[in-house]
Amino acid sequence: MSTAITFAALRTLNESPARVLALPSPDSVVWNQGVEEQIINLTNDLGELQFDEAIVTNRQPVITLNYGKMTPEIMALKLGYRLQSQNITDALMAGSFRAEKAEYAGAASANQEGHGMTADQSTSEMYALINGLSVPLTRQPFSTFDAAVNNSFAQGAHGATKLSTNLVATRTMVTRFFFYPINGAYYLSHDPFSDFACTLIGVLTENSRKRVFELKFSTMQLNKTDNNEVDFRAAPIPVAFRITDTACVARLRFFNRERLCAA
Repeated sequence: MSTAITFAALRTLNESPARVLALPSPDSVVWNQGVEEQIINLTNDLGELQFDEAIVTNRQPVITLNYGKMTPEIMALKLGYRLQSQNITDALMAGSFRAEKAEYAGAASANQEGHGMTADQSTSEMYALINGLSVPLTRQPFSTFDAAVNNSFAQGAHGATKLSTNLVATRTMVTRFFFYPINGAYYLSHDPFSDFACTLIGVLTENSRKRVFELKFSTMQLNKTDNNEVDFRAAPIPVAFRITDTACVARLRFFNRERLCAA
């Protein structure tokens, strides 16, 4: 007999209208019922302490959804704030690379990084790593760029870049720092993204039958303590919640139906 969660529906409770997040299925789900008991003992006829009863003194249930990949909304969940759309003028195109050629093409289509950048922006900067130090490069106009001027660069439309001959000849490591506009970017707002209802759908496999079940928590809140660490390369990615449902007991239902593969 084995069980697996095949879908986790998180319905938002602190935004209107409420919505179900379109997240990938979690790799695994861990539910800790968080029960603490006080054990009461009695002394038996031999003078030994013997268990008599247990009283629940604390109940702090938690659930952790472990995802196999990062998405923008999973990152927002880890941080506890909602993503919002915004038109921006200062999206940063930055990175370090070794100068292998004299000219690098700009973005060819609207969905590529740097698209929309105009040539010769006054904010464009480049640096070269020379003798272990970061040396600012001189910016020239793109259309009249003179590659013979040492330690220089030009920034063209859509992030196109030209580099001086001396940098290419020595394969110098350079750093690019350009800005460009984007319509419909997303940013992390100050609006809380923390309260949810959760419905887990899973299958219990027994004698080759995959029986569908549902586990539902009516209210839960992001566990900021357990979500403190954000490792951008790690997998799985845990997103932890405290179950705040005052009923204390989750709704568990077996539908007496079998799961088949999607056609």
